[in-house]
Amino acid sequence: MVSTYTVAQFKPHSSPCNESHQKNELNREFDQTEELAVVVSDLTYVRVKQKWHYICLFVDLFNREMIGFSACPNKDAALVYRAFASIQKDLRKIEYFHTDRGSEFKNKLMDEALKTFDIKRSLSNVY
Repeated sequence: MVSTYTVAQFKPHSSPCNESHQKNELNREFDQTEELAVVVSDLTYVRVKQKWHYICLFVDLFNREMIGFSACPNKDAALVYRAFASIQKDLRKIEYFHTDRGSEFKNKLMDEALKTFDIKRSLSNVY
């Protein structure tokens, strides 16, 4: 007997690391004592109707509360921007926005959004 069932596999797209000179301001200090002092974000993917969709989450490190999210079939800056726009808290209170060095996070669209609300950026170290 031979099974015809196959498991769908995610094939990561390799892209060069963002070589921005932006520092890692957070420096692995994940315990925060003030609400919205540091908001972090990352992407993950899920299988929807035989296709990959991406989810972007924004989390406040103070209480680990998810404060914003978005999902769509494309892994791009618009996905991150929609998650940022979904935050129901006062964006001017966010001090730092920390992410990895993916191009979805460090781009003109997000640079302008962070500048508008005077939010400082922190990018993880280059490995």
